[in-house]
Amino acid sequence: MNYGFGRTTTYEFLNSGRLEAIKLGRSTRIKRESADALVASLPAYRVTRAA
Repeated sequence: MNYGFGRTTTYEFLNSGRLEAIKLGRSTRIKRESADALVASLPAYRVTRAA
């Protein structure tokens, strides 16, 4: 699944420990369970109407 995080944001999540990855040769692979948990922990977007 592609959540649409950019490279910089992804590495910020990795460095903060909020996202887990493994190295596979020279590539870095994000664990699906970790990405799903991160997205589930994000706050919901709420639309507010201007008065």
